[in-house]
Amino acid sequence: MKVLLILVSLSQGDDVPPVTAEFASMAECEKEALAIFAESDERVEVVPFEGEEEAALMDNMKVAWGADGNMLGMFSCASLSQAGE
Repeated sequence: MKVLLILVSLSQGDDVPPVTAEFASMAECEKEALAIFAESDERVEVVPFEGEEEAALMDNMKVAWGADGNMLGMFSCASLSQAGE
């Protein structure tokens, strides 16, 4: 299985582009996302994205919060379907 990470950091300034990377498992993907946010705040808390209208589009989206209550960013780990397999 291939898993794609898409991550947007809000805590490192406007000059930081979104992160995209590919992993072999969901666990590896989420571990990397947490490591990226831990660079800004060691006590990062991750919760599922909650929004009524956006729920279908944001099914795998999670929000990272810092210890002080500031939003650090958002990320999604999604499995990729491999055509022809």
